[in-house]
Amino acid sequence: MRSELFSIYSIHKEVILSIQQLLENRVSTVQTKMTGGKVSDEHIHQALKATTAIPIHGKKNPLHFVVFNYENREKALDLLYKTKAKKIEREPFNELCSGIGTVILGFIKKNISEKIPDYESEYSGSTAMYAMQLSFFNNNYCIKWNSIFDEDSNTDSIFEDLGLSKKEYKSLGMLLVGTGSPESRERTDYNQYTKFI
Repeated sequence: MRSELFSIYSIHKEVILSIQQLLENRVSTVQTKMTGGKVSDEHIHQALKATTAIPIHGKKNPLHFVVFNYENREKALDLLYKTKAKKIEREPFNELCSGIGTVILGFIKKNISEKIPDYESEYSGSTAMYAMQLSFFNNNYCIKWNSIFDEDSNTDSIFEDLGLSKKEYKSLGMLLVGTGSPESRERTDYNQYTKFI
């Protein structure tokens, strides 16, 4: 009996350590460092499943995702290029984004999110996107998170092309996923910004 309990404890300790390491090691990688490999459908579904566990007020789900898998990533790049066309030519844009394997656009349904406090709505959305990042990172992918993209009027085309209304949806941003080796980052020591009482 004691050996079984010890074995269960060891397994749980190992899982807790791996979660801690995952949180500490997660980094954002610029898309130019991604190598263009396919992101498996299984891992995409795992990442999306992770969003179902986030805290959402009243158990109503205000989230909406649009996923462009590896085979359709060109459609995503066409979509995203429209928002950059004034600033960057197509060829340099293609070079910048050639390593992307999958693009996930995140949105919140306004009719649900408006019934809960703004901070809870934003928190739910941010947590969902972060959960996906950790899931992909855990499966050895590179991730790049771009924050809210509907502040600029030239992003109206994204909503139009996806058949979404800005009156009904608010964007969370987009998650770019690819293969490659994430670059390690130097972290600020938490003791520099924490007061213990």
